[in-house]
Amino acid sequence: MACSGAAPLTVNFTSTPGGGVPPYTYLWTFGVAGETSTEQNPTYTFTEAGNYLCVLVITDLCGNTKQVNVLVEVTGAPPGPTCETAAAAGDVPVSVSGTITTDPSGDAYLWYSFTPAATGTYYLKGCWDAGGTEVGAGYLQFDVYEGPCDSTTGIESVIISPVGPDAPVGCSCSAGFTLTAGTTYYILVWKQGGTPAATINYSAVVSTSCP
Repeated sequence: MACSGAAPLTVNFTSTPGGGVPPYTYLWTFGVAGETSTEQNPTYTFTEAGNYLCVLVITDLCGNTKQVNVLVEVTGAPPGPTCETAAAAGDVPVSVSGTITTDPSGDAYLWYSFTPAATGTYYLKGCWDAGGTEVGAGYLQFDVYEGPCDSTTGIESVIISPVGPDAPVGCSCSAGFTLTAGTTYYILVWKQGGTPAATINYSAVVSTSCP
């Protein structure tokens, strides 16, 4: 068994014992020194990139044990500025656009903050617009996060993948998601796995519909 994701990665572990003689006891280790849990279904957040071998040992009333291993692969979080440096984008509907330039690794990203005045269902539309010098490497991803900055939680995302070596242009709409009035959220524009020093034109909209 294995799972993967970018740091910080929160994993909800579950166990469903069968056989043996109940009640059961549980001991989870998470591949981090000193970090354990005796809950049946614990939650653990991995804050640093790396491969973590998580081990569950279940013991029944008679002392019989069963071991289950889970490999968790955590990749690095997007490098560079955080949402603390986000440009204010105002109320919903919010529309942002611009040009980003990839770093030497081919990545680029930036943040926008916004605060809806009304609670409701919203949609995220992201576009890889015409122009720019990137010719189709990697992909462009748009995410909506909930703050505060030190504990952002991903809510929704859309990904624009190149449709051809010379035509990385297109838009994508998300499913509906709920935003709460007065809460600060963030739009993350993230170009990953591209050409170093390439430019990408983008636009994104959070609104009550997604045409």
